[in-house]
Amino acid sequence: MKPLVRTLIIASCALLVSFSFLTSCKRDKCKGTTCNNAGTCENGLCTCAPGYAGDMCVTVIRDKFIGARTQWGVGGTFPVSVEKGAKVTDVRIMNFHNTFTQPVSAYVSGLYELIIPSQNIDGKIIEGRCAVDQVNGHGGKSVDEGGITVHYTITDPATGTVSTVNAYW
Repeated sequence: MKPLVRTLIIASCALLVSFSFLTSCKRDKCKGTTCNNAGTCENGLCTCAPGYAGDMCVTVIRDKFIGARTQWGVGGTFPVSVEKGAKVTDVRIMNFHNTFTQPVSAYVSGLYELIIPSQNIDGKIIEGRCAVDQVNGHGGKSVDEGGITVHYTITDPATGTVSTVNAYW
């Protein structure tokens, strides 16, 4: 076989093998990506489990709600505290509406909201939601200073009275 033909055949084979190798292997975009707290990686990005956020799922969403606060609005001004619940998505609201002796349960929904599911506390039915003001908080305050809007209803089954409350923490 002539040297030129043999060189062309070898070069063609090498090119074909190289092209096959480069196009048949896909790079794992999740290699080296750590998604914590049961988060999963897809295409190099973490999808976080409920209750967590951030690039690597290390931010506990409910933490922005936790702490001592002051509620102002309908019903006056009074202290309220939000405590951690049993699960990473759960919280307990103490001194709810300045009248309830038992904690009111709520859970994180998305990045900026707590849902207060319907529950019977001290003979009244309570339900509603709390949302972080994503821009400045109420009155230009940060979340830590009271930037949470609170909307809830209290129903007295004995009388049928429904009270709607719009307030701020």
